[in-house]
Formats: sequence, C-alpha cells, structure tokens
Amino acid sequence: MHRGLVMAEMSDEYDEMTEEESAQLNEVLNSKKDETVQFTELNEMLSQIEQIYDAGKYSELLERIQNAISSGESTLKKFQSIGLSLAILSSQRWMDSIKDMDMMVEDAEELLVQAKRNFLDDRYEDALKSINYLKDMTPKLQEEQKEKLSEMIKNIESHIEEARNIGSNVIQVENLIKDAKTTLENDMLIKCAETVRKAQVLIGEAGEERIAVIKEAMTFVESIIEQAKGIGADVEAATKHLEKAKSILRKQGFPDVHAHHDTG
Repeated sequence: MHRGLVMAEMSDEYDEMTEEESAQLNEVLNSKKDETVQFTELNEMLSQIEQIYDAGKYSELLERIQNAISSGESTLKKFQSIGLSLAILSSQRWMDSIKDMDMMVEDAEELLVQAKRNFLDDRYEDALKSINYLKDMTPKLQEEQKEKLSEMIKNIESHIEEARNIGSNVIQVENLIKDAKTTLENDMLIKCAETVRKAQVLIGEAGEERIAVIKEAMTFVESIIEQAKGIGADVEAATKHLEKAKSILRKQGFPDVHAHHDTG
C-alpha cells in the first residue's frame, strides 16, 4: 500500500495515546526487550524427528512434527515481540531526541503511535510495517536534526565564552560539548541530543551564576555611589555607567535588573 494512503487511514484511526495506554505500553515493552529466545530446544526436537524418521515410526513422526511446528511458531512470535519492542523503544528515544527542535514530525509521531497500538494488540506484522514506514522518513529528518544540533552546539559555545570571562567554571560544559561534537560527527544523533541538553542545563546554571556575580557587583557599586553622594562627590559619570550596564543586562534577557532611581 502506498505510504500516503496509509497515513490518510492512520490519521482517522489513530489519536495520541493516553497516559494510561503509554504506561501500559512502556511496561510491556521494557519487559519484552529483556526476554531471551532459546533455539536449542527446537534443534533438539528436529534431531529427534530425524531419528524417528530413520526408524520409520510414521505416526509418532507426524505428531512430533506438529509439535515442532507449534513450538517454532511460538518461538518466532516471541522473537518478533523482542525485536519490535527494541525497535519501538529506540524509535521513541529518537523522537524524544528531536523534541523542542521546531521540526515537522507529526507524521512520524502518528506512525510511532500506530506501531505501539498494533504491538499492544499483538499485530506484529502491522507494527513492523509502521516501523518500516517510519524508518523511510528518518533520513530527511535526521539531516535536519544534524543542522539543529550544530546550531545548538554553537550557541552553547558562545555562552561558554561569556561564562568563562567572568570566572565561571565551564570545564564540565566544555567536555560535554566535545562529546556532542564527536557523537554528531559519527551520526550518533540520539546520544548527541542527550549530551547537548545536559550542556544546556549546565550552561544555564553558569549563566545564573554569572548574573548573580554581576548583580552583587552592581549592588556594591550602588552603595559606593550613595556614600559618595552623601559627602557631596560628583557621581554623575559613575551613575551613567551603572545604568548603561543595567540596560545591557535587560537587553540580554534579565528584566529583573531594574534601572537605578535617584533617591537623593
């Protein structure tokens, strides 16, 4: 079936999963992915069938073959469930890696929901079909993701330089960015996105530290200006410089840095 037709049908049939459905699915997926498949028993059954065949025990042979077929079907279904659980979990992890990147991923999200619901209903072939359609969409999305991640890395690097200039400890962020660049170069996009988000958190904390230091310095300068005014000193130039610094901070996104009001 053409993918466009599949997407049209899917949009009518599949809505976003509820929290209860997602919780149920995650429990099933995580239990399935840790299961193992034993093929030794099947090999032993086939070996016994060959021996019975050589002995010419026709009735017993047919019974053993039927048992082997049933066991094989059960083993195959288990193998499919483990493989699909890993495919769905990795697809979800990748979808999580591109969230908040302003990318058009609605179709991909719907395909993943379709795969999840089919998996829960034991419709493994339909689930695999959805995963394969999703796989066909990923190359274009991943190219866009690479561009976004590269921009995010450059943005963090600019903030690292600002934080370093006021003495903030940026070693950990620098190491994360180094790792992010390596994973990006090696197309490890999920790992890269996770590393970049960790770096964003840390550089944000460094930014808070940076602004706290600046505010403390401004408060100290204000107290000196007030003391100087108290003894009749000319503080006009100092006040202008202080107001200019506050204005720059407000333009950089710190509106809580208020302009100084002359109380003298």
